[in-house]
Amino acid sequence: MTLRVLAMAAIVLGLAACSGGGGSGVAAFKTETAEKQRQAILDAIEEAQSAINALGNDATDADIEDADDLIEAAEAAVAAGQALTDNERKAHERAVSLLEQRLASDRARIKTARDARRQTNGILLAGVSGADFVVSS
Repeated sequence: MTLRVLAMAAIVLGLAACSGGGGSGVAAFKTETAEKQRQAILDAIEEAQSAINALGNDATDADIEDADDLIEAAEAAVAAGQALTDNERKAHERAVSLLEQRLASDRARIKTARDARRQTNGILLAGVSGADFVVSS
């Protein structure tokens, strides 16, 4: 796991244990807690989206795994968001679902690119023999 994934996991764990503070009265406490939860969820979704956006055709398995871990952190943040309204929860769940779909699509694209590179490399290697090399000066 990368440092970014570990940091997002810490945010999610902090969200689950969110206790607010700093407000005066119950209403202020609830509002502050709800805002912290909403922001943690938005941050988790944004982190996952950034990781997915960074996946090029040459992405490594570790890059893909990091994106997957960040999606899981976003799911956990939504699940831990007790102050969310039903509509907010559904909207965030849809956003996470779209990220999952996009990652699945990107995995397929990356696999196709890898296969194409392997095939191209195989063709190049098969077409070159020791006698074909000419050194020019």
